[in-house]
Amino acid sequence: MIDPSDEPSPRTAFSARFALLYTAAGSPRMADVVTAVRRSRRADERGQLVRVSIQRISDWRRGRNVPARFGVFAAVLDVLIKQARLTTIPAPADGLYSPERWRSWWEAALTSPAGPEPRPVAADRCPYPGLAAYTQADSARFHGRRRATADLVARLQRAGTGVVAVTGASGSGKSSLIAAGVLPSLQERSPAPARWWVVTATPGNRPVTLVPRLAGELARAAGHSRRLVVVDQFEELFTWCPDERERDRLLDRLTALPATVLIGLRADFTAAALRHPGLAAHLRERPLELEPMNEAELREAITGPATSAGLDREPGLTEVVLRDLGAGPGAKRGPVAGALPFLSLALRATWENRDDTLLTLAGYDAGGGVHGLIAALAERTWAASDAAERTGMRKVLLSLVRVGETGDDTRARVAHAALSEQGAAARTALRALIAARLVTADAEAAEIAHDAVLTGWPRLRTWLDTDREHLLNRQRLEADAAEWAGRRRDRALLYRGSRLDAVEASTHLPSLPGPSTLGRDFLAVSRRRARWFTSYR
Repeated sequence: MIDPSDEPSPRTAFSARFALLYTAAGSPRMADVVTAVRRSRRADERGQLVRVSIQRISDWRRGRNVPARFGVFAAVLDVLIKQARLTTIPAPADGLYSPERWRSWWEAALTSPAGPEPRPVAADRCPYPGLAAYTQADSARFHGRRRATADLVARLQRAGTGVVAVTGASGSGKSSLIAAGVLPSLQERSPAPARWWVVTATPGNRPVTLVPRLAGELARAAGHSRRLVVVDQFEELFTWCPDERERDRLLDRLTALPATVLIGLRADFTAAALRHPGLAAHLRERPLELEPMNEAELREAITGPATSAGLDREPGLTEVVLRDLGAGPGAKRGPVAGALPFLSLALRATWENRDDTLLTLAGYDAGGGVHGLIAALAERTWAASDAAERTGMRKVLLSLVRVGETGDDTRARVAHAALSEQGAAARTALRALIAARLVTADAEAAEIAHDAVLTGWPRLRTWLDTDREHLLNRQRLEADAAEWAGRRRDRALLYRGSRLDAVEASTHLPSLPGPSTLGRDFLAVSRRRARWFTSYR
């Protein structure tokens, strides 16, 4: 015996048949269907020319509603049935190509009870910000950082006056965490009488005006027991205020404000911040270090915004994106902290190439995917640089690669001190690469942000293939120099003859990274030793 409750409702059956017809017609682009209906110049029951929107066809296809007038629906049916007769023979279901049967199905669906309320659709606004950060207005679309949000909110609730810091690599999501995660959550968890008075700012290119601006805003906080000053992109204090004494006076005044001060600081500026005693006292109390998202958090960051915007995802899309981020099954290293902007950029491009409210694999590919977008960004960054910056970028990027003899190259994590030895142009280039999110850095070291920079950018691949022998010589030099230093400068390890000549030639090319201080010492001692042998042979 069949339970009647197992039978699909007329509304459900109607949308299922319409979806089947759409597939039988070859799943045409909805924009093409709309154009074909308009060109047919078909009239409805009122004698008016039929006009139909992409959104309306999508709603019918997904069962969100039933056509209010059959004359409008019939115009769409006519387009789809004609196409289906050409592509799918015979009909995949009885009556699917019959306008008369469709009228009876429509009448049954129209008079049947409505089902659950459909999800709200906001497909006209992309839920992914691309390279920009999420804002407070985006809090409903911000997903994947629940643990970090709860942690930072708890720290602020416990804090009195003083500094609370969140640090992380460029592109790790500090700004989004603060604006779209922490601030809305902080206000939601505070009872009305104890609501926080929040003042937000970034140093900008005139950091000397920062504290007066903040103090003026705080003066308006009468009646609020908790006051919070948020200074995001805190590293701008060090880049825009090079005078150390002036900067120290500014930091003295900032840390003395009668409020809790929350700073978002790029990790590679932590050492600079620690030089100020007032900041150091707070930063040594273990700031929140924003780590890369794990696979579950990345999955939530992919699916959550789409769901909140009423978007559907084609099966398999999430897994492909995770794989391209290096977070899927079998991933060796996983994504670095700076990979989030590339995720959001790729998903934004997928949204721009969507099929109405469906995010598709074809749309992801059409947008370039994670790998294609990173390679394109790398080339744009290179093209926008001058000659000196390009030389510096080449040196920095090649320093950040562990070269293999057969092309099996991998990303290398390199200390800031070692990169600084490549000269002023390289230091400037490093800052530009970090700003472009192609390189990510923390307090100790830097590394290329994603394997796609290494494997998918043709320019970098050409450099590696062209100069592989020289890069291998330099790489071996650094390893041999380290061993030499570790064995009390054992003379037996020094280079001589053709090996010395070859390595010296490789390390004096102006377009390639030079040796470290230790490597230069090793070569100098090797050369002196070689001259001694020549003189006394």
